[in-house]
Amino acid sequence: VTLLKFTGYKILRNISDTGKAFLIILITDIFLG
Repeated sequence: VTLLKFTGYKILRNISDTGKAFLIILITDIFLG
């Protein structure tokens, strides 16, 4: 579990601006339904 958490943390740290924008759009789309 710890390794999985660390890997996810690293991925979040290394995510690009495009990835962040995509996540924001995706989350917004989910909230707007």
